[in-house]
Amino acid sequence: MVSKLNAAFYAKAGRELARLFDGRCRVYHLELRPLGPDGFCQSGGLGEQQENSGDAWPCHLAFLQQPPAGLTVDGCPVEARCRLFWPPELPELPPGSRLQVEQQGRVYDLVCSGLPVRYPTHWETELRLLPKRA
Repeated sequence: MVSKLNAAFYAKAGRELARLFDGRCRVYHLELRPLGPDGFCQSGGLGEQQENSGDAWPCHLAFLQQPPAGLTVDGCPVEARCRLFWPPELPELPPGSRLQVEQQGRVYDLVCSGLPVRYPTHWETELRLLPKRA
């Protein structure tokens, strides 16, 4: 009886939380090449970024530390940290995955910097902004 009530509660909470997913996320991960017989990576380096998902995932990006408006006093960029939330039926993000999140008309390039945690209503992981290269 209690487990049915918990399942109903989490199902309703998950539906309500899904209303907050106002962003879309594309996931890229490093496709590693197989090791050769000598134990080293085959020619061509480690691999390349491959898109992991065909469709953009619904998500919500919340900043723990706001992205910098510019540079700091000494000219070094400040790194912004954020947290990504996505539905529980979607797969886990491997650490080191690169993501492109579009939310509220802005596009963010991010990298997964922590292990994702799965709750009954959603997934959650820490990310950091990738620095823009000139």
